[in-house]
Amino acid sequence: DDRFVDLPQDSEPVGSMLCLPLMVDTQILGVVNMSHPNPHAFSAEDQRLMTIIADQVAIALNSVRIFEGTQQLNTSLEVKIADATRELQRVNLELKEDIARRKQTE
Repeated sequence: DDRFVDLPQDSEPVGSMLCLPLMVDTQILGVVNMSHPNPHAFSAEDQRLMTIIADQVAIALNSVRIFEGTQQLNTSLEVKIADATRELQRVNLELKEDIARRKQTE
């Protein structure tokens, strides 16, 4: 069906398809699709091996997603820490100036 797969005009028809979800816990991250022009081309062993590979790919994709999320959090925290540090430096300077004024007044 050309709504889902853009096959070249000279390609052979798909006789067999093996589709496996890339899942972590109950969340689907994607799908691995394999096709072959011959009907019944994939054995139970092919499916078992591809399931193992799909599970490993899902774990790797999830790890990348977690790593990227951690990097975004780190960047956000660094910005907040820098802002808070500048504010503390500003308040500290004001306090020093206030103390100096009070000493001068005394």
